This record gives sequence, structure tokens and C-alpha cells, in this order.
Amino acid sequence: MNYFWHDVERRAVRHKIPFTGRAPYPADPELLALRVGVIAAEDGWCADYSRTTFHKWFIGRRAPGVADHVERVLASLGKPPAPIIARAISADGERLLKEATDGARKFGIFGAPTFAIGSEIYWGDDRLADALSFASRR
Repeated sequence: MNYFWHDVERRAVRHKIPFTGRAPYPADPELLALRVGVIAAEDGWCADYSRTTFHKWFIGRRAPGVADHVERVLASLGKPPAPIIARAISADGERLLKEATDGARKFGIFGAPTFAIGSEIYWGDDRLADALSFASRR
């Protein structure tokens, strides 16, 4: 883990992103933040949700899956926390998560970040330039 966090720090410097040290872990033990993310993706606000969640995790030092953190992120985005969290922990939320996971496996995704251009996948932030290059040639 020491190497991992040192590597995260190096990447943060490279991308000019503030690094405040190791982020709280475990991040999402009940998969609440992930379930909300699947709902956000379905409803079209996943990019804002993801940026806010990760910023508050790595910079604000708040683990994504902590209930009050999820509520604060949703409220900051103008989303009603109670019904979204209720849906996320419901059977519908479980179904959406399973479908998304199965779809990722079927596509061949095995880690994050993965960049997909058509059926071509690139894994790891060090492959972003390759993915962008491939996408620009299409």
C-alpha cells in the first residue's frame, strides 16, 4: 500500500491535482456510493456525482460510502438525498448494480479506470493518451 499511495501522489503531481495523503479506507463497504453512482448514470448526472464524490474523498478526506457523505454530495448537486438513497438500497438499486457489474464483465472491464472506445478498452490512467489517440483516429 505504501507504493500505491506514493504512486497516487506522483500521478496527482503530474496532473496538477492537490494530494492530501492517503484517502480514508474502506471507502464504500456497503456499496452505497456505487449504487448511487449507477442511479446517477442512469439519470444522466454521473459525471457531476463522480467528480464531487472523488474530490470530497481525496481532498475533503470523506469516505464516499458513509451515509452522511452521500447525503451531502447529493444535496450539493441539488438532488434529493432521501429518495435516491432509498432507491439505492432497495431491490431496484441491487438490480441496477448487478446489471452494471455484469455488463462491465461482459465488456471485459477488470479494473479502474478503464477507457472504452467502441469495443476497444484501455486500462489504467497511464493508458489515457493511448485511448485518446485511438479515439481521435476513428
